[in-house]
Amino acid sequence: MLGVVGKTREGCDAVNAKTAPGQARCPGPSTREIIARDRGGAPPQVLEESYRFLGDEDIPYERYTSREFFDLEMRYVWGRAWQWACREEEIPEPGDYLVYDIGDRSVLVVRGEDGRIRAFANACLHRGTQLKEPGSSGYSPALRCPFHGFTWSLDGRLIDLPCAWDFPHVDWARFGLPEFRVETWGGFVFVNFDPHAPPLAEQLEVLPEHFARWNLADKFIALYVRKKLPANWKACMEAFLESYHVLETHPQGITTVGDANTQYDVYGEHVSRFVHLVGYPSPHLEKRPSEQEILDALLAEGVVDKIKEGAERLLVPEGATAREVFAEHLKKTLGAAYRRDFSHLTVTETIDAIEYALFPNTCLFPTLLFPMVYRFRPNGNDPDTAIFDLIFLQPLPESGGAARAGAGGGTGLPPILPRGARLRSGAGHHLRPGHWQPRRPTAGLQVERQAGRDPGQLPGGAHPPPPPHHRPLHRPRPRRGEAHMIRGVHHVAISTPDLERLLGFYRDLLGFQEVGRVSWEAGNAAIDAVVGLKDSAARQVMLKKGNLCLELFEYHSPTPRPMDPRRPVCDHGHTHICFDVVDIEAEYQRLRAAGVEFHAPPQDFGNLKATYGRDPDGNVFELQELLDPDDPARVL
Repeated sequence: MLGVVGKTREGCDAVNAKTAPGQARCPGPSTREIIARDRGGAPPQVLEESYRFLGDEDIPYERYTSREFFDLEMRYVWGRAWQWACREEEIPEPGDYLVYDIGDRSVLVVRGEDGRIRAFANACLHRGTQLKEPGSSGYSPALRCPFHGFTWSLDGRLIDLPCAWDFPHVDWARFGLPEFRVETWGGFVFVNFDPHAPPLAEQLEVLPEHFARWNLADKFIALYVRKKLPANWKACMEAFLESYHVLETHPQGITTVGDANTQYDVYGEHVSRFVHLVGYPSPHLEKRPSEQEILDALLAEGVVDKIKEGAERLLVPEGATAREVFAEHLKKTLGAAYRRDFSHLTVTETIDAIEYALFPNTCLFPTLLFPMVYRFRPNGNDPDTAIFDLIFLQPLPESGGAARAGAGGGTGLPPILPRGARLRSGAGHHLRPGHWQPRRPTAGLQVERQAGRDPGQLPGGAHPPPPPHHRPLHRPRPRRGEAHMIRGVHHVAISTPDLERLLGFYRDLLGFQEVGRVSWEAGNAAIDAVVGLKDSAARQVMLKKGNLCLELFEYHSPTPRPMDPRRPVCDHGHTHICFDVVDIEAEYQRLRAAGVEFHAPPQDFGNLKATYGRDPDGNVFELQELLDPDDPARVL
């Protein structure tokens, strides 16, 4: 067990007596000096130091609890500052919308037919009814009030007024929806309620210059987590602005992180930064571990794929450092998974936790190992609770399309859950992985969809939304107590003894897109309760094609019972999955040529043609071609 250096009060008083306020420094090399020694150097903006002592006076307790101070914040901070409402890929096509709520304000962010993004007050000008539900998102060809039907176009013009003859006093040209200012940067959509506020660039300060090398617009949301926190929004955010807590909160990581010597920078009035070393031991340690021990500890944390069993151990060559070896391993592993070349990245850009805090409520991490963005905001008008949003931004592949997790030689999409962002089981902390939840804040954690509008789309990869002629004009939600709460089939799940083999069949042969990949270990009480198993552990991949999601599981605990790959379809239980096809004869011949077994050639039943086949595990699937264009069972 590595020892930890302790400091007595007398020792600390002796040190502090010799330094002026704001001048105390952690003994040993600075973060800048350590990064400068990395092979390959570092970008100048990382090596730059911009420290300013801002005082050490106590902050009044009332700043976090006072209703009066909270009301001042709502007026002078949230009412005047630029704040990001969504990502551009969340509203990719005309008619896509998202509702952003802050305090008692509700904003409807919409992409218009001209491709322009606008932000409107989410309220009908007749009786004030909200046009869209708080926190919702989706597609709508127009903005129609659900109460009386007043309707505005996507650019905010009034275009329909039921019983217009009874509203002669309404001036249609002046009855447009109130519009707020919108600007974009790095793929984020910012809104501002103050028509006289300076442009967004003034609030961003050094961010455009520093992030020129880390283009956030070249990424998409791979994972979205939302949490309601029982504290003031500022107290929540401040917990993520320092590394001082690592020794006590994350002691398992002190072999691999240089916590106490973290560099802190202040830029202007709106941006601050910390640079937190990874692959360098904590100054708290009495005995410095070897570079090999540091590398072994990094790999043991499981933030990326470990070395495959039976392969050679990853070693630190003479003259190299654990930081350098780990960075190269990470670039190769994630480069294969994301189909990107990361060879241009330096060590610090690859593995260090570099966090830029943007006033009032955003934290941006640009490095490969920490692809995170944090957002903290008040929960309605309650000063004692906050909404925390965490997103993981995955780089788009160099082809320009959405990345498919697991590409690149079957390495799989490495789970990246850095310290402080790890999802844990327990009350209010976990939902079944891979399951989408609405964008409404609740007391529990929510894993949400990334790009597009489909509730079936899952974290892990974006795909284009359906073309306009496939979109419904609206998506009514059943009210509680109504008979039909089920909206339709979302996915079918299959348990398999060989996940990669079955994935190759459905993804590579049948053309499903991989949209999410998760795993869990034994001891997760929440998942065990859902699946009805004890000490369950599994890997899972979610696939999608058309309107169907397919969920593949490989359980390694408890040990599954083998199934009969020749079982007849009349046996009790799930019998088959049905795939809608355009030309069943051609698809049948293609799959047969690939070695797929079928019960019979396609049969003609008048209104449709169909046949059954079996996947490599013996699961039965159906190919079906509907011949009647007006068939009520048609879904595509």
